Amino acid sequence: MQNRQAVRPALFYLLWLLQDDSPMGTNDFRSTKRNIDHAAITSSDGTGLYIESNGEQHLRASVESDRIAVFLNDWFGGTASQADEWVQNYGAGRVVKPHDRLQGVLRLRLLDSGLKSH
Repeated sequence: MQNRQAVRPALFYLLWLLQDDSPMGTNDFRSTKRNIDHAAITSSDGTGLYIESNGEQHLRASVESDRIAVFLNDWFGGTASQADEWVQNYGAGRVVKPHDRLQGVLRLRLLDSGLKSH
């Protein structure tokens, strides 16, 4: 019985990945990647973006009709759920008070496919 309980979360995650026919990209692609060190969004030929972070930023992407939208966030406001599981997994967030100054740094590099036109 214990083995069956261990398989359930993995099976749920696999189904979550596979049962996704959204034109905005898969669940996995669109999900927020928290506390990233780096990320890359590339096309099949290797062109794209490389993002370097300090482990405190979060990245989310989605497919739009004519582009890939990429969001890099320094701020997380927490979750509306008061369930302990949500707060433990995602954190309490940062309260922003009137007149607080929010700032961040974006380190972005354009990636070239390495192909040169003649």
